[in-house]
Amino acid sequence: MKLTATVCDGRALRQFTAAQTEAAAGVFRARAAHENVTPRISVDVLARAWVGEQLAVLHWWLETDPRPMEPEEATRMLLDLSLRGRYWANGFEGEPPAPDPV
Repeated sequence: MKLTATVCDGRALRQFTAAQTEAAAGVFRARAAHENVTPRISVDVLARAWVGEQLAVLHWWLETDPRPMEPEEATRMLLDLSLRGRYWANGFEGEPPAPDPV
């Protein structure tokens, strides 16, 4: 049965996502404090985005038959994305351009 076909109200997934987001935010805050840096974006946004991309890739991987890649390869890609960013992942070199003012 596909994950999306499961009959439920989504409460368990929302609770899991909230718990993982809270845990990730704690890790990100502790890491920033340890390294004496100030995050460039809200740690809450950062944690929510990180957990969301992990869950989205896991969901895609579990529902794709045959599996699109080995789990180690998906893990490596997610680690590269986390460490190097989307700019690098899209093939660009150097520093990303400054964002347009909002």
